[in-house]
Amino acid sequence: MTEDKLPVSWDKITETEDAMRGKRKSISETPTPKSQVKRRPDGLDYVEEKWMRSKLDEYYPIWSWEPSGDNPIQILGSEYVVATGKLVIFDEGVTRSFFCPGAARIMYKKDKQTGKPMPHTIENMVDLDKNVASANTFAFKRAINRLTHISDDVYRKQVEVIDLKEGQIDVIKDIINSIKDEDKREEVL
Repeated sequence: MTEDKLPVSWDKITETEDAMRGKRKSISETPTPKSQVKRRPDGLDYVEEKWMRSKLDEYYPIWSWEPSGDNPIQILGSEYVVATGKLVIFDEGVTRSFFCPGAARIMYKKDKQTGKPMPHTIENMVDLDKNVASANTFAFKRAINRLTHISDDVYRKQVEVIDLKEGQIDVIKDIINSIKDEDKREEVL
């Protein structure tokens, strides 16, 4: 195939790639507003699904969340429900997707008198639909973050690049060498 018969020019592909890289970098470097960052009891930060979905609508207005495989919702034993989905976005003229699983612990009734958990049976399950929704939400939020870089700061996915100048590199090398020399002196003593 000759160059003039290619369906898309290579220059156009390069422009699209550059636009996509720039957009992802910009989104990744955009700090999530403090008002949108919540803290779990275990101390980890998170962002609610509604905010991430609104940013997805803003940056990638053409998107879909699709079930994955023949059995996108699975109950593992009596303890967990797993949801799997695929986020599909239209990005600078290119369709991109990301598969993601999410899991949630199934909740069970507690004995009203003792407060102890009831046996983990179907009759004692509490709002299975909410457990499924939680698993789906976990998968959806993770897919949004991994595919679009929304809230990279909260989920600690930003890549920090430190560009050192020649003089700074020399200072670091001198410090490393002085530490090595100090270690050698201590070995002699």
